[in-house]
Amino acid sequence: MAEKTFNTTELASELSVVSGLSKLKSKELIFALGRIIRNKVVEGFSVQYYQFGRFKKVVKPERAGYNPKTETHVMLPERTVPKFVPSSYFKTVVSDSTIEEVEPFNVINRIEPKKSVYKELPYRKIPEIKAPVDYDNEESGILPNDLEFEL
Repeated sequence: MAEKTFNTTELASELSVVSGLSKLKSKELIFALGRIIRNKVVEGFSVQYYQFGRFKKVVKPERAGYNPKTETHVMLPERTVPKFVPSSYFKTVVSDSTIEEVEPFNVINRIEPKKSVYKELPYRKIPEIKAPVDYDNEESGILPNDLEFEL
């Protein structure tokens, strides 16, 4: 059975249908995602992609090799290679051959503002400050002679 291929243009087309973005923006998004993953793996990070898998850099040690044409043994040098480890969810979906329907969504409306790192503090009751009483004013109801002080 011949293997079917799904190229970047077709992927961008599917992404534009699902996300509502243009095909050009979808293709730019795919290339940007690829660049970010590649750069982080080169820097030594393991990139975890939710429900898909993990991309990482692996160092293969030096080993003995054999050239059957010349019938000689050769030492192959240490090398660094990229490695993809599929997630258990991805493995299950592929082995069960089930296809999930993806509902279209608007990427712009899905972007949520960052939540503040500060907790919402409960409001503190501020004590009421009473206006100073004008003792010389008859409207206040308190006359200077009515005040009593204890010493």
